[in-house]
Amino acid sequence: MARKRKNPADAWLPARTYRGRKSYEYHPKSGGSVRLMKIKFDATGNPIVTAEIKRKVIQLQLEAEEKLVKREDMAWLFDTYIDSLQFRRLAKKTRDDDMIRLPRLRAVFGQMYPHSVTPGHIRLYMDKRG
Repeated sequence: MARKRKNPADAWLPARTYRGRKSYEYHPKSGGSVRLMKIKFDATGNPIVTAEIKRKVIQLQLEAEEKLVKREDMAWLFDTYIDSLQFRRLAKKTRDDDMIRLPRLRAVFGQMYPHSVTPGHIRLYMDKRG
């Protein structure tokens, strides 16, 4: 169970979402922060919080969470490599060879997270591949 927020006015915010100086921010477990939307202030400098703003912040936080979950696996890493400038600068033969190897790697490691792939996994793959 999460602890109570220091500022009771922010109790409506979802977990790991905070009100910064100028915007609402989502802080994922993996680190960093994702800016969700700017905070609107009234004439006296107090933040404006309406039901519509609450819905939008919650929706944006869920979308940010989804994007992070989808983009952490090895399949995303392979796609990023294919789209990179480094890959485009390779010789045509090297690119063709990589495009043959990547589907095999994707089938084995595609659903794994990069930090969970160990040298043991790679060794098992290389042994079975021959």
